[in-house]
Amino acid sequence: MYSIGEFAKLLGINSKTLRYYDLIGILKPSTVDKYTGYRSYSNNQIAEYKKIVYLKKIGFKYLTLGVEPNEIRNKQIYFHFGFTKYLKSSYETYPNGQKILVNYYKKEI
Repeated sequence: MYSIGEFAKLLGINSKTLRYYDLIGILKPSTVDKYTGYRSYSNNQIAEYKKIVYLKKIGFKYLTLGVEPNEIRNKQIYFHFGFTKYLKSSYETYPNGQKILVNYYKKEI
């Protein structure tokens, strides 16, 4: 297992990037200490990171998030992290059959 700093150094990136990838859900740490919040990464996550790099290289440049219009706090959080470019609105269906309006936003990775 690697600390966030060790893993970042191994990949040639900074720990801020790993924290961001964790936040947006594309590279979660293997473990997070429940007392300290320290993130740890494993060897198999090197391949996961390489997939992210490859996808960016071949043209995948955006992440999208959907938020219900009435979820003001979530929308503020998404905007804070750069999901500010509006894509579309559409109705989505929950597994229970309920339909909701969702606004989609994107940001570059």
